[in-house]
Amino acid sequence: MNILTLFLLLLSSNLFSQNLIKSDSVGLDNEQTLSYKEIVYTKHILTYLYSDSVFTLKNKRILFSGSNFGSTIFTKSDFYKGKCIPWTEKGDQPHVQIIILSEGEIELIGYDIILIAWSKIPPTRKARKQFIANAKKNSIGISTKH
Repeated sequence: MNILTLFLLLLSSNLFSQNLIKSDSVGLDNEQTLSYKEIVYTKHILTYLYSDSVFTLKNKRILFSGSNFGSTIFTKSDFYKGKCIPWTEKGDQPHVQIIILSEGEIELIGYDIILIAWSKIPPTRKARKQFIANAKKNSIGISTKH
């Protein structure tokens, strides 16, 4: 392994401990889109499940959910402050999964992405359909800003 690769690996694994990503700069509002700092923070917490992060979070409308099959909907602030920050501040990894929605699914529920905290069920195949059905049902009445 060359020195540059080793340096980049160490830098990315120590972002939280070196305060390069500050947890007090995420979840400050309840907008459906993420700020730059929230994008960096979120991509970092997703890297343990999604090492090849080819998805983009910039300018995407995000539904924040939790529990099995995404049965609970959170505000952005509650999602980060209650489901992510307590773990990253201790140096632990919160369990967050992502569903990147298709065009049809976006039209159905009004969001581009669903972030799911602490679900034991991976959002794949049949379970994905249940996550999306719950998102549609539970997000009724939530304003979608375009």
